[in-house]
Amino acid sequence: MRDTMNNDNVIKFRPSLAFYHPNPRGRGSAVKMELYPAKVNSDGYILLVGANQSTDEYKFDWKEAICVRLGINDLSEMLRILRDDDGIVTDMAVYHKFRTQMTRISLKRLKFPSEGFALELVQNSSGQERAVRIIFSLTEACGIEASIAGALVYVSFGNPETL
Repeated sequence: MRDTMNNDNVIKFRPSLAFYHPNPRGRGSAVKMELYPAKVNSDGYILLVGANQSTDEYKFDWKEAICVRLGINDLSEMLRILRDDDGIVTDMAVYHKFRTQMTRISLKRLKFPSEGFALELVQNSSGQERAVRIIFSLTEACGIEASIAGALVYVSFGNPETL
């Protein structure tokens, strides 16, 4: 049987999920999550990138974005918060150190003024602090939870090829 699939025409892309929350006052924010599956000699992760709204209305300052790699433990901790409908565990914070930078990633369940989740990235580098904060609705959080849960198999085991 002749192979009719031409591998040269396969479209390659980085799976990603993005949320944009601009506002008219210029204080909005956005986050992107990109999946990097595990490979033979490297662990998988989701790259979380957060950016504040720039001075231009409805645009984001991706050049000054905060980036952090979330491994299986970080992602599992996020799932624990997102899945806790009883409100027993309502927040988490993990810290990542890279060279002279310390980044805090926190996720907190909100009840007031409306239900949802607050994700905050705070980066300290050489005494200067930058922060990105975004609020997710319960609907957005449901999609994030499902996306992270589905991505865990790739973060853990990669994308196996059939031998």
